[in-house]
Amino acid sequence: MLLVQRTLAGFGARPHWGKMHWLGARELSWLCPRFEDFRAVRRTADPEGQLMTPALRHLLGT
Repeated sequence: MLLVQRTLAGFGARPHWGKMHWLGARELSWLCPRFEDFRAVRRTADPEGQLMTPALRHLLGT
């Protein structure tokens, strides 16, 4: 899986949201133009972070 992600990184490929991958909030913010908009909506919908899991914290940051 990591080899595929490294190979595709040069093309600006983005991972499928429902699949396991190593990218975190920092990398996704570079790849997804509206990533911060999504994070803002998430904070509005769940301001106390009750729905956040360790995996979501990795993907979306805090």
